[in-house]
Amino acid sequence: MIFCLLVLSISCSDDHRTDTIDSAPYGTLQIVDSIGIMYGDSNYVFGRISGVERGPQGEVIVLDGIRNCILVFSKTGEFIQQTGRYGEGPGEFNAPSELVITGDGSICVVNNFQWTRFNNEWEYLDSELLEHGSIKQMESYGPHGIVGIVNRLGMTNAGMSIDRRIAIWSEFSPNQEDAVFYQAEYCANNPDEIFEIDRYHYVNFTVIDSTVFVVPDPLTEPVLYLYDVDATPLDTIVLPYTAVEKSTSDIAAEKEFIEGSLYSATSGERFIEWEPYQYRPMIGDIGSDSQGRLWVQRAFEDAAVFDIIDPGNLEIVETAVIPGIENIMNWKFHISEYGILGIPVFEYDYPILYMIEY
Repeated sequence: MIFCLLVLSISCSDDHRTDTIDSAPYGTLQIVDSIGIMYGDSNYVFGRISGVERGPQGEVIVLDGIRNCILVFSKTGEFIQQTGRYGEGPGEFNAPSELVITGDGSICVVNNFQWTRFNNEWEYLDSELLEHGSIKQMESYGPHGIVGIVNRLGMTNAGMSIDRRIAIWSEFSPNQEDAVFYQAEYCANNPDEIFEIDRYHYVNFTVIDSTVFVVPDPLTEPVLYLYDVDATPLDTIVLPYTAVEKSTSDIAAEKEFIEGSLYSATSGERFIEWEPYQYRPMIGDIGSDSQGRLWVQRAFEDAAVFDIIDPGNLEIVETAVIPGIENIMNWKFHISEYGILGIPVFEYDYPILYMIEY
């Protein structure tokens, strides 16, 4: 396997190294409700939760990649409305994968290779072809700006090129990036290598006020870089995390799931001998609460544990734990001012979304 790697240079002030992870006071969060059932009212039956967002009044907004629609629920979990259906016409979807609500209330959806917009009344506005390969994960910045992970695909003499970047663009111009906060390039000779790059070389980020927090290597390094909107480096946070080896059962379960899910998704046309990374990831999901504090999930823990960082002094001020969540490596979280949404992404029975209050 050949990897070509290019990372933007970082020129920041002195690193901010936090105190030990046991020094901050602990708080406990609770799962208060859930959305999702196996049988019954179709408004609550998900096909696949491809993306989640919180609306301006705390609404829970779910993008369903199988049902090809957006489902809107109240902040307490009651169904409000559905937007979209399967099709190729205006406002219709065909395997949508990501969504974001902009600062002005518009809803933008990555629909296959299309960029589709709705206004804040859920009326269809327009669509545009995406020139690059794909967009993963998005957050709003200001009234019209969007920060997201962009994967641009190309060909080189060494094989397929994947140019992965965290960038900002306008909701009106999805193919024109205004600034790039992170960039790395990989080369792959076959589809299996592309799959491995996605699993082994993922990135993460969040936006708080006018600062973009970037985690370039959440798998192996507990480091976050801070940038302003024009991608000028501001600072660095080094968290006091240490590597934790996966157990034999962790590795076996991951291997079984990855191999099985890929085989199932391709109707048996592709099979991969997956070799899990022997250590647990350092950093999981990140986001911010209503106070503008940074939340960082300790991905190496057995439980759902989050360190809360003051954006002023970049120190851990509190640690929050969500009891009762097992197999933490199988969970994804969406952290917002209204609380946390938790999704067990490897759920075999049926997709379900848990609502967790601060």
